[in-house]
Amino acid sequence: ETFEQKRFKRVMYDYRSAEPTRESLKQFLKDHPEVTTVIRLNNSGKDSNGLGVVQESIICDQAGVQFYYYPMIKNYEEWAKSIMPIMLKENVLIHCHHGYDRTGFIFAYKLMKYHGYSFDQVRKMNGWDKYDKYSKKFYSTLQNIK
Repeated sequence: ETFEQKRFKRVMYDYRSAEPTRESLKQFLKDHPEVTTVIRLNNSGKDSNGLGVVQESIICDQAGVQFYYYPMIKNYEEWAKSIMPIMLKENVLIHCHHGYDRTGFIFAYKLMKYHGYSFDQVRKMNGWDKYDKYSKKFYSTLQNIK
C-alpha cells in the first residue's frame, strides 16, 4: 500500500483524507466510482500541494462528481448541519488540510447524531484520545448533540 493509498480512509460508506494532490484526487475518483461528491473544508486558496478550490472543482467536474466547499465557521453546529444533507444522501470524500480535526469533527457529528456513536467512540476513532490539541474546540458541540 502506497502513501497515496493510505491517505484515504473509509468511514462507513464515505471516505476522509488530508488534502489530496491533483494526481491522487484524479486517481481516487477513478478508483472509487461509488463516490459522488467531494467536500473540501480547508482554505480557499491553494493548499500546500498547490491544489486550489477552482482546480479541485474542475477535477471533480471532469470526473462527473459534485464538489462543495465549506470553510469552517465559528458556530460549529451550524457548520455541521449545513453539510449533513449532502453527507446523508451522497457517498462522499471529505477532506481538510490534515484530515484530522475539521474532517474528524464532521464525521464525529454525523456518527453521533445519526448512527448512535458515543463521544468516547468518535474521540478514539479520530485519535483525539491520544492528541487533541486542536480538536478540543469541537468537544462542547459534540457533547451537546441531541
